[in-house]
Amino acid sequence: ILRLLDVYDQVIGVLHPILCVEKLKLQATAFWQRLKRGDAADNSLPSVDDIDHLKMVMAIALLAEGGGHHDSAISLYESIETSVIQKLLGTKFHLKDQILLLLVGTYHLFHEDYRMASRIIALAVRLIMEAGLHRRQILMQRFPNPGERKQVVVALYTTIVLDRQLCFAAGLPYILKDADVDLPSFDGGPYLQAMSSYIRVGAQLWESVLDSRGKVKTAFKDDDFDFMEFQIQRWQQALPEELRPELVAASLQRNRPKAVSDINTFSTRILLYLRANQIRIMVHRPILFSIQTASAHQPRIESLINIARDQIDKLVQVDRMSDVY
Repeated sequence: ILRLLDVYDQVIGVLHPILCVEKLKLQATAFWQRLKRGDAADNSLPSVDDIDHLKMVMAIALLAEGGGHHDSAISLYESIETSVIQKLLGTKFHLKDQILLLLVGTYHLFHEDYRMASRIIALAVRLIMEAGLHRRQILMQRFPNPGERKQVVVALYTTIVLDRQLCFAAGLPYILKDADVDLPSFDGGPYLQAMSSYIRVGAQLWESVLDSRGKVKTAFKDDDFDFMEFQIQRWQQALPEELRPELVAASLQRNRPKAVSDINTFSTRILLYLRANQIRIMVHRPILFSIQTASAHQPRIESLINIARDQIDKLVQVDRMSDVY
């Protein structure tokens, strides 16, 4: 169990710190020891919600190790499905419920069921909106304790980031618009901090390829694409120095780091590089929708092909260096 918790921390915890993995380890150890002693009715045992969280964390880790499939992971998920339905039908926002939905969405993401992942995360966004927690004033009133509010803000940003990430990939409209979000600043780790600005840039870029009716434009100017590239590069250069894109190629040529902190930095750097390429591909993709636009932007298509090749090349290199999915 403890090993799986470390795997989860490596693939998700460092990116979206919605759970304290060290606390999970203590709960798992205490739970296992009491079960062995036969005093499972002890009031100090983890709550049902905590156990559901632990099950999903283990399921995600098993999928990460199994390349997207593991029978035990499926069994763990099926054991909490009833609880998930209850959370979705709930009428009030509870942090532990929101965390469970985020874990379930992540589980489906690792299980390569992107439609279900997107649906679960979209419902999690809807719960935030219904509670009004995307507005700073309501958030402050509902969670006056700074420590608890910090946890909630990290969960809120994680929900919004995952929703945008999945919608960008699928070309679907996202639920919560930037103009509607008024959340305080937060410290949620380098990746989540970077992604909180990435989704704003991504939203602006995606809207720039749509017309006034929300449909993809049929004509584009080269200046538009140049400005899009400028915005992406500006986002990359605003990242902390150790996460800058110019360090990616060199880090992939070296052996995979062994220290946990170095592994986390390595993973975050690579993922942010891939995210930048993802948004480049997304905003250039419409020029492939017709022969007319493709003919008018032949150099852009060549650039798009090179970006896609680079994306695949980096993924292959990372796959060779890592033993998790």
